[in-house]
Amino acid sequence: MPILSLTKVNLGKESTWGTAVAATHVLPVTADPTFANEYNAVRDSGRRGIAAMDFALLQGGGRANVSLEGPALPAGIGHLLYGVMGGLSTGSATSGVYPHTITLASSVPSFTIEDANPVAYREYPGCKVSELRLSFAAADGLLSHSTSFVGLTGVSGGTATTGLTAETAKPWIGIDTSVSIGGSAANRVTSFELTLSRAQEVVHTTGSRDPSRIDEQPLEVTFSISLDAGTANADDLAKYMGTAGAFTENALVLTHTYGSTSTLRSLVFTATAANYGDGPATRDLGGGLYQITLNGRGIYNTTDGGPCKFVLNNTESSY
Repeated sequence: MPILSLTKVNLGKESTWGTAVAATHVLPVTADPTFANEYNAVRDSGRRGIAAMDFALLQGGGRANVSLEGPALPAGIGHLLYGVMGGLSTGSATSGVYPHTITLASSVPSFTIEDANPVAYREYPGCKVSELRLSFAAADGLLSHSTSFVGLTGVSGGTATTGLTAETAKPWIGIDTSVSIGGSAANRVTSFELTLSRAQEVVHTTGSRDPSRIDEQPLEVTFSISLDAGTANADDLAKYMGTAGAFTENALVLTHTYGSTSTLRSLVFTATAANYGDGPATRDLGGGLYQITLNGRGIYNTTDGGPCKFVLNNTESSY
């Protein structure tokens, strides 16, 4: 049986950066997860009167790069959003469902990630999210994520945390997503991609080839949204590009939801000051579909306390 079919990726939030913890959650993956240890290669290429290029290749400081892709499940996506945004507050439960408000903070949590494959277990402590990409297509796409982490080089041996099973709640699909632009419903959205980027600066000091710390950088929020324009009330590009030298800024809200009361699962993304001028606004006449595609970014605003915020409803009491 292929190893991929038996792959299991587990995650646990650390109390102290770099100190490994037992996993608490399974992150289902739909593509090959990537776990890469990278070290700086230090070459001795000093000339010695010999016609050779290299005389030594030494191991410098290292880091781990981890990449995961999968469905944005209601509980699991909370870990990833918290990991890149940094701020989280949880309200009181209603019928067993907790509201989590996820906002920008100056620091982010770290995670221990377990590569719990059946051949050779390995864990990666100190992982911080460097990029989280959420995307869907309205016709047939799950809301899915692609997440990159930077952490300490992996430790082999040991065994995976036992007794963990993946959540059973279903993911959201694109066709059920509601979108609002500037306070008006935008039900002609065909696809959407949101990228939350937060570079992680790896710092090495003497004594260990692993990083001595990893410093999170400012959050950058960019998006691409495509709308069906083959209707009588198609939006004009000027609505988004603005006039008199100023790009248009208004609220962009995406709501993914199913169920109610005790079965409610929802994720609301809000960028109160979304700016649509980040790249070309295109009219696409290919493939028999007339659509416009807008590229924009979230701009800092006091309403969101950053370039965007999320409100997530699920049955997790805490993260």
